[in-house]
Amino acid sequence: MAQPAHISIDEQEACLAAGMEEVIVKPVRINTIRNLTKRLPNPATPLSASRSIEENIFDLELSLTAAHNRPELADELLTLLIANLPIDQKSINDTFTNSGPEQLRSAVHKLNGAVRYCGVPRLANAVEKLETIVKSGPDEDIHRALNVLNGEVNSLMIWSQSNPDPFDTKDSRLN
Repeated sequence: MAQPAHISIDEQEACLAAGMEEVIVKPVRINTIRNLTKRLPNPATPLSASRSIEENIFDLELSLTAAHNRPELADELLTLLIANLPIDQKSINDTFTNSGPEQLRSAVHKLNGAVRYCGVPRLANAVEKLETIVKSGPDEDIHRALNVLNGEVNSLMIWSQSNPDPFDTKDSRLN
């Protein structure tokens, strides 16, 4: 959560796209704080139990399941996705800016197909939401969903640099 004194709409959207759940601009009202605390997880619940699979940048088990427990295939699919992601991201952003809704639907649908087999649930969720909104939503909603997608792409790219071999064969589940 962020609590800036002054922030533009674009900056708020960038914060949300980067993974923040809330941006509250000062001065803060007591009702805002009450509403936020109602949404917090129960302190008795361990954090890991309160998180869903969609919150993971990469899920090894999901990736292996999609590749029929073939680590070499799962690794190849993830490697291809990460290699092509900057190109796909640019294509989607350029299409949003310069083309019509049909071309945007096509570009988003292509990425949606690619992420389904790679064990990247946060990105998959963001792409699916964008594809749904592109079918019928106003440009403002598409822009917000596109910001979330861009944030998830950036998160995956950063994660991949820190995790160059997520299918390390030393892991007994992969042998």
